[in-house]
Amino acid sequence: MVRNDTPRPRYSLIFRLSRMSIKTYQPGRKDLLINTDWGLPQEQLTESQARERALSLFHGRWVSKDEQRQLRDEANAYRSIRSLAGLLLFLSFLSFVLLIPAMNNLGSSGLLVVIPGAAFLVSGIGLRRYARWGRDLAAVLFALMLTIPFIPAGSDDKGGPFFLFIGIIGLYYLFRKTASRIFKGGN
Repeated sequence: MVRNDTPRPRYSLIFRLSRMSIKTYQPGRKDLLINTDWGLPQEQLTESQARERALSLFHGRWVSKDEQRQLRDEANAYRSIRSLAGLLLFLSFLSFVLLIPAMNNLGSSGLLVVIPGAAFLVSGIGLRRYARWGRDLAAVLFALMLTIPFIPAGSDDKGGPFFLFIGIIGLYYLFRKTASRIFKGGN
């Protein structure tokens, strides 16, 4: 067995994220560049031909600088939407696991505890499907998260800043220009 003692290079998280593959998220949506057969295959042009046309190699395909910028922006928008959907689904899971046992102590008003968890679940599913109604419901939930630190029940030092931060981040990523284009064609 041959042992290779050469150290492997350590890449930063940003470098690894920038090297993530570009994939098609909504094949039926041809109005977004990422969902099309973008660029030219690497085998179609030589490096000198690509330089003459001001193209650069991006994920194994020749693209212009504008196309590269647009592809990165669209890929980041899709990833952020999927991350927000995952966050909402996680919050739904937490609310069901942690708050439902508290329903025994609350009596009939304990049913109100289920409503936020159900709203998180439905909006997370809608965001995973890139549906406009999912974005609208998620926007309402993130806006409500902005108010939690200012009501007496949520004003403690532990959870208030977290919900404020999550609300701002959620609204920012949902209403970015590219994210709005993604949801514009949704159902």
